[in-house]
Amino acid sequence: MEIDEETLYVLALSKIEKIGPIKGKNLVAYLGSAKEVFSSSKSNLEKIPKIGPLLAKKIKDKTTLYNAEKEIIQAEKMGINMLNFYHKNYPNRIKQINSSPLILYKKGQFELQPKISISIVGTRKPSAYGKNQVENFIDEISPYRPQIVSGLAYGIDIHAHRMALKYDLPTVAVLAHGLDTIYPSAHSKTATEMLKNNGGLISDFALQSKVDRENFPKRNRLIAGYCDALFVAETAKKGGSMITANLAFDYDRAVFALPGKITDKNSHGYHQLINQNKAFLYEDMQHFVEEMQFEDRSKSTVKKEPKNKLQKEILDLFDQNPTWSLNEIVVKLDKKPNEISAEILKMEIDNLLNSAPGNKYNLA
Repeated sequence: MEIDEETLYVLALSKIEKIGPIKGKNLVAYLGSAKEVFSSSKSNLEKIPKIGPLLAKKIKDKTTLYNAEKEIIQAEKMGINMLNFYHKNYPNRIKQINSSPLILYKKGQFELQPKISISIVGTRKPSAYGKNQVENFIDEISPYRPQIVSGLAYGIDIHAHRMALKYDLPTVAVLAHGLDTIYPSAHSKTATEMLKNNGGLISDFALQSKVDRENFPKRNRLIAGYCDALFVAETAKKGGSMITANLAFDYDRAVFALPGKITDKNSHGYHQLINQNKAFLYEDMQHFVEEMQFEDRSKSTVKKEPKNKLQKEILDLFDQNPTWSLNEIVVKLDKKPNEISAEILKMEIDNLLNSAPGNKYNLA
């Protein structure tokens, strides 16, 4: 297999102890590329602020690149993709947060730049009320075709994923360990269903990373960052959901909290968020979509029409197959690649076509 050079060097950089995402990005910015970090002499590295002789020695250790290459090959065999911070497909929402990882591990053919992304979090021991409200929320938001994000954990998380599947919405789980395993194992079947339904799994933890309690708060920053809005359904004053909600607020994401009984411990957390003006009180879907200014994609009143003969020929192909790659369209219509790509770009702008993973397209 051919290994992407940029991913190899960024992955290797991410694996050096004491070089986190911020210091790693600073190194790349200072030297121009991740490859240049490893090409630089030890003496040059030592001169860079906050590096010094110990880190310079670790960077020059050849086993770092060797281990990174091994992991890329292993991931490829498992159907796991790696996205480095500098790749064009790296999720823009995650890129915006300060501690965005140098490497993201991804499994599944889901949109990395969805038009709407909503994260849902809550207690591991939800009440019937909490679960019902999550289902109602997903049912009512489904015409807007969002991607539903959560953490595959017990309780509200897994319920959100399953309700997204029920209402035919893509759903993505952010995991606190490597994608070579599923935790808890009881949710493996749901994870498989997510992969089959244009959803999937994402993590910033390397393959074979152990399931560790300390990983979960770190994971929560991605759930908070990878969304436009966070819906908090039942939580006590302490716990992962409150960490995620506070992070989402810090990232300027809209946070909505479901009201509950003042006598219920799992209402105290989101009541605190509301009292601190960190969350909107969730009242109903109308208020939610008005606040978020979402467009109902199931009720388009204006039918978009092709603007020329070539656009009509391209659209007619989608009567035969719901998804086409650029190369397939070129071959099918016997046209020049630059002619087709230019027309497809216009059709995306006019909301006739949507781009899909793998340089493919489907109807908008």
